[in-house]
Amino acid sequence: MHTAAMTTSAWSPLCKSLLCDRSIVSFVSNIGGWIEDTAGAWLISSQLKVDQFWSS
Repeated sequence: MHTAAMTTSAWSPLCKSLLCDRSIVSFVSNIGGWIEDTAGAWLISSQLKVDQFWSS
């Protein structure tokens, strides 16, 4: 007497190959974006001298 609504879970869409692949690629892309943002801020802050930083 189990219905389809009772046996499905929140993770069931990831059983589909295309959706799973897109989710993984999206996650990896987000990590790349975070790395790029951090590296850019780090590069800019490392190029500033202490006097330039405090005078602005």
